[in-house]
Amino acid sequence: MDGVMAIKYHYEIEPTTEELIRPKLSWRAMTSSAAPTCPECRGSLRDIHRYNRITKKALLDESTRRFVVMANRDYVDILRTVQLHEEALDEHGSKLAEWLANNPFDSMVPAQVQQTIDTYSSTDGRMRNRVQKFLKRVRTTEQPLGRVNELLASAAARTGVVGGNEHTTEHIGILTGFSIRGECLHLRLTWVILWETERICKNPAVPFDTCSVLRGKVRNQLPELLEKCHAVRGQSSDGKFLAERVQATLYQVLVSQLFLNCIATEAQAPRIPPALLPRNKIKESLQECEGLYLSHLGTLGHLKDDIAKTKRFCDGQPFYTSVTAEERREVYEAMAVQFQGTGHWYYCRNNHPFTVGECGMPMEEARCPQCGERVGGHDHEPVAGVQRAQDMEAEFGTA
Repeated sequence: MDGVMAIKYHYEIEPTTEELIRPKLSWRAMTSSAAPTCPECRGSLRDIHRYNRITKKALLDESTRRFVVMANRDYVDILRTVQLHEEALDEHGSKLAEWLANNPFDSMVPAQVQQTIDTYSSTDGRMRNRVQKFLKRVRTTEQPLGRVNELLASAAARTGVVGGNEHTTEHIGILTGFSIRGECLHLRLTWVILWETERICKNPAVPFDTCSVLRGKVRNQLPELLEKCHAVRGQSSDGKFLAERVQATLYQVLVSQLFLNCIATEAQAPRIPPALLPRNKIKESLQECEGLYLSHLGTLGHLKDDIAKTKRFCDGQPFYTSVTAEERREVYEAMAVQFQGTGHWYYCRNNHPFTVGECGMPMEEARCPQCGERVGGHDHEPVAGVQRAQDMEAEFGTA
């Protein structure tokens, strides 16, 4: 039975007595999506202490696979919705600027003023709430292994047990990528909303009072947004998500530049947020993004225009948020099929999944699409640090 359950992959075993010493710390996914059963009677092995951990691990693996499918589907759906919202903002912003130019605040009562601004920003709130709901669903504490780790931590706190090797939680199974991507999407949406509002204020036909109200709404959101940019930048760097690291850095640069532009016209010295980048740090951050881009062209090639637009904005030129719908659709379609590989799945050394087509074995070396580490291999042998992702393959592969 030990051989059927592949117990040596899950436990360190005393060779003479075959007693279980301790669980192995390395995370190993089950090759089957079904929980192991007795090969003779097909009965459950969950109540047998020796195999209890293995059977429960199979259930966790299956739950994690389902989480990946759900999270990727929802993420792509929200991406497309945000694209439509960006296009609508551009159109509605132009109409609002024209309407405000013909309806000065002096001719309206305060209730009409507030209603006008609330109507323009009503859809923004709904979009932000939708992204926030996605973030809540994919945060680590809501994932299958995350919930188990929370239960372990709670039990340890109640019993006073100090965590040792035998209680080490399996963070390698926590899929932080979706959470970080969702945070970057939230940064993008917030920036677009704020910039479209600022763009309306730059229209010379818009009354001064209108600009004061709208700019006040923008100005009040900048400190918190700067803190969020700084936090996401650190998280993506720790998780080795290069694309998200560059995006978060660019948004921190953009928001910092906008904040500096706002306070330049204020009479009193404002409170400076800790995450604000001074002008010399803005330049250094842009150089960092360019350096990462040049070092990982295959991974970060799609961010070339974003870096260029950010540089132009910091040089005093307008920031254009719009890109062609076709360009966005190409990006979204690529993301939509990210977890629909037709070959074998592997993990890079940073535990980011990728797929190999054709025969399913690596024949050439490439770079991880998320962190830029070496992936693939030669002559059917993967490069050092790459491991077979049998959990992903069981859900998405064909072999």
